[in-house]
Amino acid sequence: MNFQHWFTTWNTRSSRNIHKYIKDYNFIFLQEITKKELEKEAHKLNNSNRKIFYNCIHDDRGNGIITNLHIVKQEIGSLDVGYGSEDDTYIYVTVDLTKTDSQDPLNHLKIFCTQLDKNNEKTRLEQLQKAESPIGECEIIMGNLNCLSFADYSLLEIDIINKRRSKNDQEVARTQVIKFIENFGFCHRPYIGPTSTQQTRIDYIMIKKNKNIFCTGEEIIIPKSKTNNNSKHYLVAFLIHKKGRRFFL
Repeated sequence: MNFQHWFTTWNTRSSRNIHKYIKDYNFIFLQEITKKELEKEAHKLNNSNRKIFYNCIHDDRGNGIITNLHIVKQEIGSLDVGYGSEDDTYIYVTVDLTKTDSQDPLNHLKIFCTQLDKNNEKTRLEQLQKAESPIGECEIIMGNLNCLSFADYSLLEIDIINKRRSKNDQEVARTQVIKFIENFGFCHRPYIGPTSTQQTRIDYIMIKKNKNIFCTGEEIIIPKSKTNNNSKHYLVAFLIHKKGRRFFL
């Protein structure tokens, strides 16, 4: 029985041939993907030689999950705060890490997946405040959060980022969203590199502390695509282990 599973998040904007990048993961959260494309990818995975059943969830707003873990519960919620990107949503799922319906909460993992507003930190913060209940309950947050952690950069790097943002008519870098998430007990891994062609980390997988959940491996994968390199995201992947589980064969 495998005690570890790969989780990945990826904004597929401007990317092609995504199948070869996602085929080795157990839980995949994709942003900016159509329902048709998501179902096509799940069909490809189910017809591979792995003989593992993959299920998928799409929120009809461009976000989707593909997983070979058993889905115990699922919820799609709105992040409409009255302005900004009113189509933003979250997908909140509970999965069984045994890949079966063991009906044992010790084998369950609660995951909050989202893509936040890309333009304004105030909007992103209010979106998260709207989703306080699932954020408080979940054990993992993953997705394109479109926010920065100042701990990732030097003062000179922040200055460079702000100059680039000013040139592109974007707001200066802020960090309220990360602080809000950290207040719920989440921590993010030390910075190992950017997750986008903007040379910033805006895509995250964050684990709640003191929950017997650990990251035992981490990767940032750059898709080999020449399509719109000025606005492209990379894959963020974690190998996650949860202690204290009971298994059923």
